[in-house]
Amino acid sequence: MLEQDLSRALELAPEELCTELGSYDCVDDIHLVALGGHDPFGRGQYAPVAKPMVTTPLAVERVVLAACSERVARDHDERAVFTALELDGPAPAATSDAFIETVDALYQRLLSRDPIDAEYEVLAELLVDDQGEPVLAERFAAEACVAVATTTEFIFI
Repeated sequence: MLEQDLSRALELAPEELCTELGSYDCVDDIHLVALGGHDPFGRGQYAPVAKPMVTTPLAVERVVLAACSERVARDHDERAVFTALELDGPAPAATSDAFIETVDALYQRLLSRDPIDAEYEVLAELLVDDQGEPVLAERFAAEACVAVATTTEFIFI
């Protein structure tokens, strides 16, 4: 389910979301069991585990981080998700149309709803680094994508 939802929202084929060592699919090979899957033929596991494993949150974060990073990298050449941002430049101001459009797009794509004011405020914190210096737009895009896609709302809807 996570794989299909991310694939749809970020306009990436499932096999493009995340690979380990450049050739092992994160969802189908590496983190299959942690993400709730099972493999009766390859692993002799006939049923999924009954509840999330200790490594499940790490596996989810790994897949989401890779998928968001891949989408940002692809949007440098052919924009699909982060259409309002100049990814090679600085992150936009929190009051700019580019910021609002980007946050709106992420919420619509990932959660199928508009963000509330508090969610804009939280994502505005990603516009600067720990020292208060502005970050690049590509960093903001990737971090905002990860922030929205790792919410309980996205993972469990």
